[in-house]
Amino acid sequence: VWTHFCPTLFSDYTHALEASDPVKQASLIKEVHALSCGAKAVAGFIARDGIQESREACGGHGYLAANQFGTLRGSVDSLLTAEGDNNLILFQAAAYILGHFAEKQAGGGRPITSPLGSLDILDHCEDVLKGSFIGVEGSVLTHRDAVGMFEWLQCYLCTESFMKLQTELSSGKDGFIAREDSQVYHCHTLAQVYIECFVLKKFAKLVDNAPLEGNLKAITDKLCTLYGLSRAERHVSTLYQGGYFTQPGDVRLLRTSLLHCIHLVLVLVCVMCEHTIPAAEG
Repeated sequence: VWTHFCPTLFSDYTHALEASDPVKQASLIKEVHALSCGAKAVAGFIARDGIQESREACGGHGYLAANQFGTLRGSVDSLLTAEGDNNLILFQAAAYILGHFAEKQAGGGRPITSPLGSLDILDHCEDVLKGSFIGVEGSVLTHRDAVGMFEWLQCYLCTESFMKLQTELSSGKDGFIAREDSQVYHCHTLAQVYIECFVLKKFAKLVDNAPLEGNLKAITDKLCTLYGLSRAERHVSTLYQGGYFTQPGDVRLLRTSLLHCIHLVLVLVCVMCEHTIPAAEG
């Protein structure tokens, strides 16, 4: 999913840069900066967690030097704070999102939009937040359901973060302290959901529109669903808090759908073995 996102972002950026005027270029650069901040942080967190789970899955063999888990973990841990501490750059991404949302709230009828479309869903925030999850017992969720969850989360967390920031400012705190005290459970999570939503929608677009055939399309579709639902599960408490999930069976359906994707692991192993260069004999 992330392997598709990175070159796509670069391609979209270069095309938009060539086609836009200086004013739009400035807006584009700000959006790419926010996306880069969010992507660097979230990708680092995913890599860290993935390496840890992989080592644990290997049991005692995970400690073998040949596995390189120690080397990988050491490299990734340093990247969480190198080239921009993850928490600080998420702070910057959240500031970009809330800046546009504040302009909308101030009135004037100016729509929320961005050159690459990462903020466009916020222009329909009120309509999105009126919706709720409608699950059918016994069905299996798809990547479109995951996209819907993340769009709702982005709108809800943006609204909550904006209200939290305004509360802190109205208490007499200066701007920096108010933003700092609005991070936990609000802006920090908003920035992560913002980039996760954009990454997921980019891959979902590939699944829906790319000329993939047969098993490759089915595998790609399932991979998108697995990624989207697994990331959405981390925000189950927020989905219930905001009223998107309303029934106890909603999270059960989400987790059942995740388990439905588990056979994908075996399929991917087969695909990897098919494309692996055979070891030299002798």
